[in-house]
Amino acid sequence: MILAMKTIILELGSALVGLVCCLPAGAQIVFTTNDFPSRTGEYFRGYLGSSVSVGGLPGATNGPQLWDLSFAQNSSEIIQRTDIVDTDDAGDASTFPDATYAERDTDESDSSDQAWRYYSLTNTGRVYYGFDDPIDQPVTPLADFETPTLEFPCPLQFGQSWSRTVDWNQVFLQVKLGSTHFTCQAVVDAYGTVILPTLGAVPALRVNEVDTYVTTVAGVSPQTNIFREYYWLVRGIGLAAEVISQPQTSIPPANFTSASTTLRVFEASDPQDLLSPVVGLQFQLSNGTASFNWRAGTNGTSYRIETAGNLTTPSWQLFSQPFTNSWSTNIAPLGTQEFFRVFSKP
Repeated sequence: MILAMKTIILELGSALVGLVCCLPAGAQIVFTTNDFPSRTGEYFRGYLGSSVSVGGLPGATNGPQLWDLSFAQNSSEIIQRTDIVDTDDAGDASTFPDATYAERDTDESDSSDQAWRYYSLTNTGRVYYGFDDPIDQPVTPLADFETPTLEFPCPLQFGQSWSRTVDWNQVFLQVKLGSTHFTCQAVVDAYGTVILPTLGAVPALRVNEVDTYVTTVAGVSPQTNIFREYYWLVRGIGLAAEVISQPQTSIPPANFTSASTTLRVFEASDPQDLLSPVVGLQFQLSNGTASFNWRAGTNGTSYRIETAGNLTTPSWQLFSQPFTNSWSTNIAPLGTQEFFRVFSKP
């Protein structure tokens, strides 16, 4: 649900507190590291498809665009659950000592089919250290990147582009069987609203990315596979939808019609832009304490309060998640600005 912005500015001496709700309709979102799920216990579930016809699905560039991916699960799709877990969930913590969390993918039709990716969040973006993927790489599942890669530079916005290079070895029983050289060229080429199954309409950035894998195995000529993928970034979910082309030896066209893999998220633990603004928000100041009260939600289970230092280039931070319709905090020192927004969580 996309809702118009409502801002209330309250001047307190030389301090300033703002109460802000939601995004303006059609706005371009700015994606920050705070928008990735990274706390243990967070999760999302999606329909994962293979060998799917996707003619016309990526759509046009620029924006605002509307992408309707809300169609029902089809026969080629399984349900994949992604959980945020500790880095030693698969026993790999010693391999990725700088990672602070992992994403674990599970095929819900066969819970033994699991894979892990290892990350940390910094002020420059999301850093990717490697993966453990016995599903797609049963012989050499563990990939420890020679140098960690900045997978997503943040803040990320429409028109931004970046590239990266990654190398890793295929190792079996401590014997090197081969190596992979990966290069990526990515651009945020569109923005707008994506409609997800069950979840509904949310603001999104679309990324158009070309990935090249050059794999070398002893005694065999290097093999090159090039993919084009489109994916949609949604706050609180991260990668909420994805369409990956079939592999080719040259760059796949922008309007490819056959996908090797598709993903459409339909459930998430904390989808931020699906949150509804609270009603009847009121404010009181007493002895340096700011108190907020609002009408209790009829369809919400709890609330989410975020804070930012400005509205020009806001970086909203999770501040509190109360279960009641009131909350208080010490206000910022005089001479500073602080803005708050309050949502009802479904």
